Amino acid sequence: MDNRKWFIVLLLLTLVCGYVIAPVQKKPGFLRSMKVTPGIDLEGGAELTYRILYESEDEKERQTKKQIPQKLIDILRKRVDQRGLKEPRINLMNEDQIVIQLAVHTEDALQEYKDLLKRQGKLEEREVATREIHERWDGTAEDAPEGWFAIKNDRKMSGDYDYLAGDYILVSNDLIITGTDIERAVKQQDLNSSGGWSVSFVLTREGGDRFDRAAKKLYNQTPKGLTAIIVDEKIQSKPVINAEKFGGSGIITGNFSKEAASNLAIILSNGQLPVQIGSHEAGENRPGEPEAVRFIGPTLAQDSLSRGLAAAGVGLGLVILFLILYYRGAGIVAVFTLICSLIYLLTVISIFNATLTLPGLA
Repeated sequence: MDNRKWFIVLLLLTLVCGYVIAPVQKKPGFLRSMKVTPGIDLEGGAELTYRILYESEDEKERQTKKQIPQKLIDILRKRVDQRGLKEPRINLMNEDQIVIQLAVHTEDALQEYKDLLKRQGKLEEREVATREIHERWDGTAEDAPEGWFAIKNDRKMSGDYDYLAGDYILVSNDLIITGTDIERAVKQQDLNSSGGWSVSFVLTREGGDRFDRAAKKLYNQTPKGLTAIIVDEKIQSKPVINAEKFGGSGIITGNFSKEAASNLAIILSNGQLPVQIGSHEAGENRPGEPEAVRFIGPTLAQDSLSRGLAAAGVGLGLVILFLILYYRGAGIVAVFTLICSLIYLLTVISIFNATLTLPGLA
């Protein structure tokens, strides 16, 4: 390919990238989602204050020594990062308070992150009791047979599994897998007519072996046995075991929305919080509820930011002028290359929805 053709290809690529980052209102849907998110130091955002809900002062002292607060912060940071908002500011205050600053500017956007942060992410998979055991049980949560316990049934079933249509069902005291057995989890869209979303997961080798041992037992029941996948004490799905072996993977169905499936996958991928977070008022713990919520302005004064951008513009202009006057034709090529490089960089940042902070801008 000769130089002229390379120039045409480069020009077309630059024009496409320029269109991606240009502030044009009428763009195709997939392009509208590509944007640079200004960091909290450039455009402000929201600040959430949570308290670490230790069960007692003794537990607080014990957990603090185990560096539980730092582990908690690390998990919260990973959740926010994987949700798409980079560079959150998360700080520990007074040993039992966590202050989280996020570059979001609306109540709806903030609520999405509050829903993600408040989940403890405790996952359990347990065997569901057979029809015979359920029929011998009187259906009350307080009178479960030995080896089983009752849990609220939010997903009732019919047909061969009509014995699971009550307000409560019985699940085994023995765990099949927990959240620590999950290596990774991702959301996926169901291919059936419902068009909902689900979460597929991959287990560790040990977790996969336990899962397959339980599957072999349940598969040979009539009708085939079920497990209950429970997250934060709530049943997410009750899959029927249709094979003796699953090779270390599984799926959580439930006709989730795309956002709910995404949040669940993020939570399961990063493990459960070592302790709950929330608020503490009038001697009562309120898990999941922030103690304080406020929207804040940029940490830098707008005037200082404007002056900094103006100074950068003047500096860039002087560099361009020097290149052109001193190097002439080669300088023009260098300036063109510099502009293309900036356009490509901003395009990549937009594609990944990265957050741009003041250091990143520099």
